[in-house]
Amino acid sequence: MRERKKENEAAKAKVNAAREAFEATLKTSLSEKIKAANNYVKKNWDLYFITHIDNLQHITKDGIVASKDRPKNYRNIAKKSITLVRDNNQIKPGLFLSNCAHVYFRPDNAMLAAVLKWKTQNSSYYDDYIQHRLDEIVIIRINIDLTEHELYMVEQNAYHKHQPEDFIPSYRYMEIIPKIEKMLKETGWHNRPNEKELKRQFMAECHISKKFPLDSLKAICIADECSIKNKGYNFGEFYDNVKSRISRESVLTEKNIEQRRDLFFEGRYG
Repeated sequence: MRERKKENEAAKAKVNAAREAFEATLKTSLSEKIKAANNYVKKNWDLYFITHIDNLQHITKDGIVASKDRPKNYRNIAKKSITLVRDNNQIKPGLFLSNCAHVYFRPDNAMLAAVLKWKTQNSSYYDDYIQHRLDEIVIIRINIDLTEHELYMVEQNAYHKHQPEDFIPSYRYMEIIPKIEKMLKETGWHNRPNEKELKRQFMAECHISKKFPLDSLKAICIADECSIKNKGYNFGEFYDNVKSRISRESVLTEKNIEQRRDLFFEGRYG
């Protein structure tokens, strides 16, 4: 009887030990998954704002601000009819797009294509835009943790989003990021079966009330020297114009000017 009792106790001890080891493995696995998820969620993102070179003095000093807070001499490159609709779209009760600053997840989008000079058979869509030379448009790059600010994201052009539920708040970050990452893997929207939808997705935006933090400003992106010269423009003059427009009060300096051919359609337009 005693031997059988000892055997039973030994068997129970083995079962308990196995269960504890299994539970410990589950806890470790879960802990690692949570840690990995948190690391993923806390990922910082480069986001972009497209603007005219004449606005650099204001932006490098005051940051990227809501449309209603821009100075009177701000040079607007957006289509007025679109701006009127966008500004009245509501992110949440009492918070309209006009109250928010915006940036794009990728700048090589339909907005940039619309404001740069280009000749194509399909250019009628952009007829109402004032088109600019390649040496007149710059892109401000910011870097920000999407989970540490009260941000609102939309998976395509906010012009087409009219309801608060269309705007995803930062605490629901993971609901939209997979769609954004899928879009970022696309190489373009032209001549694709889903061209219209892709073009809208390339305009995915991020919004914040009033302005983005000044310390999020990281670079002034411009078309590269080769692209500028290929258009017949003077790169040295263009570079000096950019440099001279950086506010002395800015966190940015000449060292933050980046030549980014990839952001400007490889120099095809403008």
